[in-house]
Amino acid sequence: MAISKKQAIELLKENAESYSREEMRESLIASGFEPAQADALIAEATAGKAWLRRRLLKRILTSLCVIAASVVIFTTYRLKLKDRPDLLRDARAAARLGDHAGALPFFDSHIQSYPGDDYAYLNRGASHLALKNYESAIADFKQALFLKPRDTTALGGLILTYERRGAERTLEKDYSGALQDYEQVLSLDPANTLAMSGKTINLGLLDRRDGSSRPETSQHSPIILK
Repeated sequence: MAISKKQAIELLKENAESYSREEMRESLIASGFEPAQADALIAEATAGKAWLRRRLLKRILTSLCVIAASVVIFTTYRLKLKDRPDLLRDARAAARLGDHAGALPFFDSHIQSYPGDDYAYLNRGASHLALKNYESAIADFKQALFLKPRDTTALGGLILTYERRGAERTLEKDYSGALQDYEQVLSLDPANTLAMSGKTINLGLLDRRDGSSRPETSQHSPIILK
């Protein structure tokens, strides 16, 4: 056998993102491994890659949760600087205590009376985001931007909502949905590095999943194992 199992695993890990499973299997067999041994080595090497991606995505999601909490705190503080009716003060107080579900009815009643209040939409959007009501959060942040087009806080909330939903969709293996969310982020913030990374990860995962159900058409040259 030209190479050891340890060396084979290291080579597979280095090339797992560039070569198909079939290409790696053929190279291992050509290097002297039995087909069953080749399958076992590929499974071990690619399992490590999958674990690394899951850990990275979980870290991204954790970071987004921390940022989301910061958005809620900041937007409720902005309301404190304004002279608002009692309903909005009650909503703000509930949100500040973390009771976002309890804050929503107060926000709803206030917005019915004051439909032009961009701060109310901004804060209700933050509460929807905290509750993972992503569609409602997106609608509220968009309305806040419609009422105040250059509001960077509302824009940040909208971007954060797409980022957070994109990360969750990736963990749920909804790669197409995650791609749509990251593309929305890039349409709003073309230099957003997190969205760039998320898009790249999901394109790779989607291509790998789809490629497993169709004949391989890779143009890569075979791996030469020495």
